[in-house]
Amino acid sequence: MLLNKDILLHILTLVPLEDALSFISVSRDYRQLGEEKSLWIHLLDAVKKTQPLPCPDDVDLLGKSVKELKRLAFHTVRREHRWSSETKNINYRDYTMIQLGPGYSLIHSIAGTPLLVVHSERDGTAVCYNIDTTRFLHSVHIGQAVFHISLVLTPAPGQKTHLIALLVTEELAVDYRGGHASLLVLAVHPDGTMDIPFRTELGTGFTFGQLFLNHSIVGLLRSLDLETLDILAFNLTSRACRIIHTDTLYDAQMGAYLDTNLYIVKDRSANSSNVYYCPSSLLPYQDFHDKLLHVADTLQWDDHGIRWWDGLSIGVDASLSGLGTWFEALGVMTAAPAGRGAALVTIHHINVDHESEARAINLRYWSYREKKADGDVTPSRRLTPVYTLNLWGMLATGGSLSRHRHLIAYSGLSVLLVDQYFHRRSVRLVRYRPCAASSSIHLLDLPSELSLNTISTIALDDHRGTITLLDQSGDLYSIFYA
Repeated sequence: MLLNKDILLHILTLVPLEDALSFISVSRDYRQLGEEKSLWIHLLDAVKKTQPLPCPDDVDLLGKSVKELKRLAFHTVRREHRWSSETKNINYRDYTMIQLGPGYSLIHSIAGTPLLVVHSERDGTAVCYNIDTTRFLHSVHIGQAVFHISLVLTPAPGQKTHLIALLVTEELAVDYRGGHASLLVLAVHPDGTMDIPFRTELGTGFTFGQLFLNHSIVGLLRSLDLETLDILAFNLTSRACRIIHTDTLYDAQMGAYLDTNLYIVKDRSANSSNVYYCPSSLLPYQDFHDKLLHVADTLQWDDHGIRWWDGLSIGVDASLSGLGTWFEALGVMTAAPAGRGAALVTIHHINVDHESEARAINLRYWSYREKKADGDVTPSRRLTPVYTLNLWGMLATGGSLSRHRHLIAYSGLSVLLVDQYFHRRSVRLVRYRPCAASSSIHLLDLPSELSLNTISTIALDDHRGTITLLDQSGDLYSIFYA
């Protein structure tokens, strides 16, 4: 080595992970640098700020061996090569097919692990399943029907438990409004055991908007009269409840994002999305004695709606410009506050001249980072729309895909869509790059024996570079792309 070893190690901690891997492969002397544990911890910690590692976010890198750290580094580079390349099609590297049997549906995959949480309609249990060992690990009764699911909330600092909020009933029904619904939190521990730290009965009669969850608060948006929005929020520790009645018009496609404040996104007009926020002072972070609160004009509207009426040619086709286009809101996807990608994504169909089928899908990304005219990026307390993307096709619909047609990963960087273009269904991965304000769209190759017409639910883990699909007959496909 021409330079001192310590100087070389310091230089390597300042370069991208891929460049460092290339450098230590040059010669035997340089390969010796790769045996320094501190080098890999520095490099992986730097990567972790902008993209997920192939392990859970809460993993302590100091506790891993040099061999394990190298494996994480190589897997990260390989995944990013495949998932962020300019290649439109991504072929799978391997897949596993397991027959669970009929009556199962996917709830979530636990990011960076081989653990899946599935629901069994037969006995109303949530079951933790290890896809690597093909073993059922633990089950807990939740209810016969699962209607809505929050994103997985990863462990708080110093903890190891993942949390998922669920809206369930004890009846096999198409619509929960006719029966007694329960709001519960499912805790998934690292060893695959599960328990229910919070559960409450909600009664009947309300129309549901979306679940929200952080380490202190769980709740949902609801409407009793189909006109105005209510916020139902519980403190997970004290179980204190606040029902916040608002004057905000209810929208079936509105969604919520919770850090400490509660942010509510909805369509205000045919071609714009807008955000309201409910300040943390109104939510039951403390053990409130007053259960009800009426709020008039307290949900503040942030007038930063995205208006792309004249910009539809971007990413779609110039032939859409100037036509009678209109947006149809389909839903809101929320990511937990990992701080890497978008906090929230709204999804819309773009219709042209009121045709029977939509022409394109419109994705809108929201963040706390607001870019100013001079190019500077400044932090913002409110969610702000920062990027929009249009792609041909429409979301696949029908009974077999009625629930999970689209997913956003915990990282906030990846969106998985099951879409349809000229009656042909496909699975697309959209990768968002916040720093470059750009994205890439990839068609994911699937095993030939898998039919998207029979897929019931899907899961996405962009830490490990895998998707999981479960069909109506109970065949589970775990497909590895990295």
